[in-house]
Amino acid sequence: MINRMVLNETTYFGRGSRIKITDELLDKHIYKPLVITDKVLLDNGIVDMVLKCITNENIEVLVYSDVVPNPTVKQIKEALMFANVNKVDGIIAIGGGSVIDTAKAVGLVMNNLEFADIISLEGNYKTNNKSLPIITFPTTSTSSSEVTINYIIKDPIKSRKIICIDNHNIPITTIIDADLYDFLPSNKFAVSGICSISHAIEGYINKKGWLIPDIFNMNAISLIYKNIYSACIKHDKSSIEKVAYGSYLAGMGFSNVGLGLTHVLSNVISAFYDVSYASVSSIVLIEVLEYNYKICPELFNNISKSINNNDSNLIDILKDLINKLNIPTKLRELGIVLDNFESIADEVIKDNNLSLNPRDVTKDDIINILKQVY
Repeated sequence: MINRMVLNETTYFGRGSRIKITDELLDKHIYKPLVITDKVLLDNGIVDMVLKCITNENIEVLVYSDVVPNPTVKQIKEALMFANVNKVDGIIAIGGGSVIDTAKAVGLVMNNLEFADIISLEGNYKTNNKSLPIITFPTTSTSSSEVTINYIIKDPIKSRKIICIDNHNIPITTIIDADLYDFLPSNKFAVSGICSISHAIEGYINKKGWLIPDIFNMNAISLIYKNIYSACIKHDKSSIEKVAYGSYLAGMGFSNVGLGLTHVLSNVISAFYDVSYASVSSIVLIEVLEYNYKICPELFNNISKSINNNDSNLIDILKDLINKLNIPTKLRELGIVLDNFESIADEVIKDNNLSLNPRDVTKDDIINILKQVY
C-alpha cells in the first residue's frame, strides 16, 4: 500500500521563538504581510507581542482583525477584499483555528482568483497555484490548522460548514511560541486540549491509520493527557508548552489519515448553532468512544497503556480527566436547544469522514448519540 504525508516546510518551537519572524519574512521575500487575527488577541496584546519582533524597516505590516469563531463565506470575502486592495504579498496568521482557516482561504484565493466566490473551494484539491506564503502563530491547541492541509468555512445560508482540503494552502512556516498561549483562559485551554486529544484518537483508530501517523497521534495523546491538568489548573508554563506541542503532533498525525464521528458531529452541530467546535467535540467524545469501542478494543487498550501505564479503561480515564477539568459534558450546557435530531443526523450522514470511522454509522445511531449527549 502507498501512503502519503504532507507537512509544512519549517516550524520553530520554544518560548520566545517569535523573534524568528523577521528572518522568515525576509527569507520568503515578504515585505507587505497581512496579519490576520481577531479582536480579542489584538486587544489583549498578543498580536503586539509578535509585531514588536518585526524589526526590518522595509517590512510594512497591515492588520485585519475581524475574524470571528466559525468564519463565514462573507467574512472571508471581506478579508480577501482587504488583502487585494492593499496588494499584500504574504500572510501572518495569529490565532486559533478560525484565524488560520481564514488565512488559508484568503491566501489560496489571492493566487487562484477563479475561486473568489469561496463556496467553490469546497472539496479536495481544487486549486492550481500555491497560496500566498502563510506564517502561523497558533494560540490555542484545538484544530492544529497550522500543520494541516484542511480548512473549514461556514455557509450561514445553509447552516453548514464546507470542508476544504488542498495541499496548496499548507503554511510555509509555523512558530509554536507558548508565550502566546499563557493568556488563554483555563476553561478554553481545557476544552481545546480535549478537542486535540479527540483528533489524535480519531486519527489513531480510524480505518486509514498506519505506522507513521500512528506514532504522531499516540505521542500527541500522551503528551496532552499528561500535561493538560497542570497547564489548566496550575498554569504551569512547561505543561502549557507541552500541550501546544501535543496539538502540533496531533495535526501531523490526523491530517494525513482523516478523522471520524466525533469530528463530523462537532462540525455539524457547531454550524447549526454557531457554538464552539472544540466545546462540542469535548462533549461528544466520550459517547462516540463508547460507540466505537467494541470494534477496536485493542487500539483503545494501546492508548490507555501509553498514557496511564496500566490496564485502565481509556473511556474511564478520559471521563475522569474531563471531570477534573470541569468543562461541559452536555450540549445543553452550551445554551443551545437541540430540538431537531433528524436534521442534524441527515447532515452528519452526508460527511465523507464517516467512512473512516472504525464502526459503520447509521442515522439511528447518530440520533441515539445526540440524545445521550444533549
